[in-house]
Amino acid sequence: MLITIPNVFDAGEVADIRAALDAAAWDDGTKTAGAQSAAVKHNRQLPATAEVAQKLGMRILERLGQTPLFVSAALPLKILPPMFNRYESGETFGTHVDNAIRVNPFNGEQLRTDLSMTIFFSEPDEYDGGELIVEDHYGTKR
Repeated sequence: MLITIPNVFDAGEVADIRAALDAAAWDDGTKTAGAQSAAVKHNRQLPATAEVAQKLGMRILERLGQTPLFVSAALPLKILPPMFNRYESGETFGTHVDNAIRVNPFNGEQLRTDLSMTIFFSEPDEYDGGELIVEDHYGTKR
């Protein structure tokens, strides 16, 4: 099931978040790719332990916790810290399955990832390509 939650952050908040992300030091995204996705993952990612990733991650988790649709749809007991990805010209993350088990980088706890989410900090008309495509048993959703 796909659920869209619009306007998690307002335009001013998005501008602040984007400024912090633009100033951050990004790593090769394949560092966190699982065995099956490593061949199709070509992007940039913030290290989970980077200060900006931790601050923005907490901001996102706090906001989601205040978002009734997210809370009622996800019913989260535990949430892993968000991962921050970006795509430069020519970079992609091809067809893949998100890792079923992830390790919390702060306490080593292994958690089953029953839910994945994507929060966009760009409007669709701000970039070319990069469309999120989800394929499941019921077809393809863009």
